[in-house]
Amino acid sequence: MARLGALGVVTCSPITQTILRFLLCVFAVAFTSQLALCADPKDKAKPMPNPIDVGWVRLLADPAAFDGKLIDIRGWLSVYLAKEYTAFRLYMSEEALTYQEMTLGLDVDDKSLQQLLPEPREVWQDFNHERVWIRGVFHYKPQTPEEPDSWPGTLDHIQIIKQTKPGSIMWGLPSSAK
Repeated sequence: MARLGALGVVTCSPITQTILRFLLCVFAVAFTSQLALCADPKDKAKPMPNPIDVGWVRLLADPAAFDGKLIDIRGWLSVYLAKEYTAFRLYMSEEALTYQEMTLGLDVDDKSLQQLLPEPREVWQDFNHERVWIRGVFHYKPQTPEEPDSWPGTLDHIQIIKQTKPGSIMWGLPSSAK
């Protein structure tokens, strides 16, 4: 039974307080689970509208924290053009690019980037071994015992790539496609 305390606060017995706490927890769980059921599962696949500007040290220290998130990152781009395939890699530094240090780089989805860059393919070489700013969705790839020196992650759904030198060019999706 509830009683009015000295300060005008309603006081309850310990058993009543426990029951009220339990009911409050049940209500909170039911409410949050209803929110989860109402959420559109397709929304999880969509990138965040506001990218996270992330540095390499932060990304490499905790890559799982950025998994599935839209990020802005700067680095040195390697472009490999062959008849059978094209490969793009982003590296933390010019030294990591020179020595092809996979643990200090990201694999960049070639299909996503090819849709962004203009033809002919030879133009893409303008980005080779250049410092770039790139916006895309990061996907963490945990290292395994079989591949201890693999890429820590990939970038796909590329929205923007820009050389970061004076007079540089920028390629991006039209704002309606983002």
